[in-house]
Amino acid sequence: MVRGRRGRAMPDKRPLLSIIVPVYNTSERLEACLESLLAQTAADLELILVDDGSTDRSADICRAFQSRDPGRIRFFSGPNRGVSAARNRGLDAAAGEWIAFCDSDDRADPELYRVLHANAVARNAELSCCAIRRIAPDGERILTDFPFRGESAVMERGEIIERFFLPLLCGRPECNGFLVCCLFRRDLVEKRKIRFVENLSMKEDELFLLEYLLLVRRLTATERPLYDYLRFEASLCATYYKEGSDLDRERNWVLRARKQREIFRNSGLAERYPELAAEFRLREYYHAAQSVCCDPSCGAAARRARLKLLAERARREDGGGGSGTGGLFWFFLLHCLPLLPLLCHAKRKKDAFGRRRRRNAGKVQ
Repeated sequence: MVRGRRGRAMPDKRPLLSIIVPVYNTSERLEACLESLLAQTAADLELILVDDGSTDRSADICRAFQSRDPGRIRFFSGPNRGVSAARNRGLDAAAGEWIAFCDSDDRADPELYRVLHANAVARNAELSCCAIRRIAPDGERILTDFPFRGESAVMERGEIIERFFLPLLCGRPECNGFLVCCLFRRDLVEKRKIRFVENLSMKEDELFLLEYLLLVRRLTATERPLYDYLRFEASLCATYYKEGSDLDRERNWVLRARKQREIFRNSGLAERYPELAAEFRLREYYHAAQSVCCDPSCGAAARRARLKLLAERARREDGGGGSGTGGLFWFFLLHCLPLLPLLCHAKRKKDAFGRRRRRNAGKVQ
């Protein structure tokens, strides 16, 4: 072994591909996942297993697999810090020319990484994607991670921004932000030091993908479903993304909104799309206000003081405008601050009703 950045141990020969697998209490499905990764037809890969403080047998399973194939498997463990921190630890350890992510309760087709890498090389692309087979209690369906159809397709820089980056940034339904069916170049990830937002437990994968898309000149994709995404009540995704309290949810939304706004600023598109700049500003301030209004540890006086500071910052940024709920929120924040907690409370109630209705509809199916 040789020593790399930060003095960490690195393989004597860099592998072509590093597959990062965050692990958290998935012992029932972990072995099937790891077997599917070891069965890959792609040559020269390493598996980086990062146990995130599991309380079941997951860490023992990882150690057993590492003992079985120490040349290809590296194992790290630590206290529970969340999926973003686990993936970041994997990124810091990765040595491959290309990087992929796999959830520890999913399965990969044996051809997954060979096809993704071959497509990337053949088309000189910095990002290679495939379709996902979503397997859930309500049935199986195919999801694509790209906004076009075609067995073999290529997207250039302009199309990437217009048809993938912007729809994903704005949360439009035609785009998914799944990392697990993508192949990334490690030199581009390290060029901008792209990492996951720690303490964020929702849609952190989309933010990573969005930052990376700003560096991509060409994307290649296949509609072949080469990744089985298992969605069930105790899945890794469901475990990390729990319902939680209103405060937890709003704090997550604040982190996400701030990062979205930062990514949009760095994209150089703000002057071209001023309405989006206003929309992202609205999202950040709205969820910041909600996090203040639903904080049970915040008394009335402290709540008023925190909202006043938020309103002053909004005025300095010249925030305002919009229509519908957004326009109403800005009016209350900037001109009718004492009534803002009532508006926020009504909106939380409406959102909670919508979530319950969606869950009940899923149970009926």
